[in-house]
Amino acid sequence: MVYLFALLFMVSLIAAFIGLVKPSAFQFGKPTIPSRWKVFGISLLVSFISLAMVGVFAPEVEEKNSKEMAAVKDPVVVAKPDVVKEPEQKVLNATAEANLGMNPEQFRQAFNKRLKDLDIDTIRTFGEFDVKKGDVNDVFQVDVSPDVSLIGTVNHDGMLRGITYIVVPSGDSQKAMMDTLILVGITSNIISGEENKSKTSKVVTDLLTKALDGIDKEKNSHNAVVGNVKYFATASKLTGLWFGVEPVNAD
Repeated sequence: MVYLFALLFMVSLIAAFIGLVKPSAFQFGKPTIPSRWKVFGISLLVSFISLAMVGVFAPEVEEKNSKEMAAVKDPVVVAKPDVVKEPEQKVLNATAEANLGMNPEQFRQAFNKRLKDLDIDTIRTFGEFDVKKGDVNDVFQVDVSPDVSLIGTVNHDGMLRGITYIVVPSGDSQKAMMDTLILVGITSNIISGEENKSKTSKVVTDLLTKALDGIDKEKNSHNAVVGNVKYFATASKLTGLWFGVEPVNAD
């Protein structure tokens, strides 16, 4: 089942791109040609829903294998006197910093696993993030491709605070857009809770569609909240397309 949804994800992404370039391909004998943004939005929504279903049906083999290996690896151990160990406790400030519910490494591993589940080789997996210390927040940056960059912000407690993709096509704009759709789809799927996946897919689709549709407008920033996560998208011919995710109370 997971392979079926993975295939549907890739096909719908291709359809989204074709809808932007040649919407007449989806006329299907009708007298009027559908809007390129309508085709793009519907195809993108289908791709995000397919991605969510991949996450649902993907087999969780890593945890199972690790447990089996541990069972085989551990020899019979001579009993030792029990040592009472105080449970570790994290001391939290009265006002904990807003975060996305995971640290950068957890996001990286989840992202790479999803790439593997979808059998996507056009985007390389993320290596370990090089987090730089900052006065307000720590930060890391990844050049996904010559056209797409990822900027992540991290709280001083080590929790992930925000993710932003910046897309400025310089050469192959078609590949840049395809990569962006994959990156945004996987990221929003990881960040959203299980109960919000379908709603998040529609919200992200609407934000991207509005941002790209209004690229010639002076004011073209859009945002929406799903659960405790805020999604935003903005686009202009000068700064390119920006898409980000952050906690609702990040300000």
